[in-house]
Amino acid sequence: MKILRLAYEYPPPWDGLGSAIYEITQAQIKLGNQVEVFSSKNFPRALKRFSVFLTTSPSVLLGYVFYRLRGKKVDLVHGHGHITLWFNLYKRLFGWVDKTPYVLHFHVTAAGREAKAQEKGSKLDFWTKYFEWPLHKFSDRIGCRVADAVICTSHVVKEEAVKHYQADPQKTFVVENGVNTRLFARPIPRPTRLRRLDGGQAQPDGLTTKPVGFSLAERRNILYVGALSKRKNVHLIIEALKFLSKKYHLAIVGRGDERYQKYLKELVQKFGLDDRIKFVGYVEYLKLPSYYQNADLFVLPSSYEGLPKVILEALSCGVPVLASGFKMDKISGLRFLKTLDVENLATEIKKIIEGGEKVDVEKIQNQYDWFVKAGEIQRIYDRIRL
Repeated sequence: MKILRLAYEYPPPWDGLGSAIYEITQAQIKLGNQVEVFSSKNFPRALKRFSVFLTTSPSVLLGYVFYRLRGKKVDLVHGHGHITLWFNLYKRLFGWVDKTPYVLHFHVTAAGREAKAQEKGSKLDFWTKYFEWPLHKFSDRIGCRVADAVICTSHVVKEEAVKHYQADPQKTFVVENGVNTRLFARPIPRPTRLRRLDGGQAQPDGLTTKPVGFSLAERRNILYVGALSKRKNVHLIIEALKFLSKKYHLAIVGRGDERYQKYLKELVQKFGLDDRIKFVGYVEYLKLPSYYQNADLFVLPSSYEGLPKVILEALSCGVPVLASGFKMDKISGLRFLKTLDVENLATEIKKIIEGGEKVDVEKIQNQYDWFVKAGEIQRIYDRIRL
């Protein structure tokens, strides 16, 4: 079948959901589908303070209309997140004419994020509170009404869609995120694992002209990969290092809010952790595996998530995970934080690393490979096209 995908992020660059959208697309092609993607690669990217709703989103709708006017047909439209606002409105008004099956994919819900922010007492800036989130919620709500099927990345996201948007439970399905298990795999065993904090691999004898950043045999590497934003609580990992011995080091991979990044670096200076924390910055998706493979533990103390793909990437590499902000079926190697207390975080980090936590990599391969997830999505397609 021919699928038209609407998604804001599609690589390059490999930020945010871009890699997940790419992997879903590639897996669907392997199943014999044709997939065309409309994204910010084809249309204007969101401008600061104008957001995706006034730039990319209406452009995507116009692109779709001209696409159809040129006589091109698709068997199904699959939209991801809030880039679909204008397309949702179009389907609301003209769905009786354009009966192309439509699937809406929620990776998170705006209502869920807002509820968590209020629960935490977070202060939102004017633009987010009165423009971005209201429009995001409006898009989600309309989308639930016009879509033939709604896919959610977790049972929690489905519950939010049903609760806040009155999504029909009978047409709302859970398809969790996946992972490329061939790309994200266990490292090849080495006689001596002398690892670098920046994801590289030292020579077996550990000799280097730049010893800073290289591990000793006893070093314990903690890893964070993702956006640098308050919601992710990266600052808690930094603060936790105060309660851990000097053999514990942290690599922070990703980019994001400049003010928050500045705050994180100020914390590092304040606590004198310069020699134990490395800000790696942006790393291309295809180069991420070595960072996971050199880690002893992956930590994500987030306030709210759908089902973060970085969790699956770490587990697929055999790296245990300590996380919060989402729910997932029990799997060996994944532990959830009961509280976001810093000392508790430090205690849990030490307990997992020193306890030699093992990961059920086989379960990840059998249940979470992107090809498996593409099959689950295909069955939803077949159901609504009957």
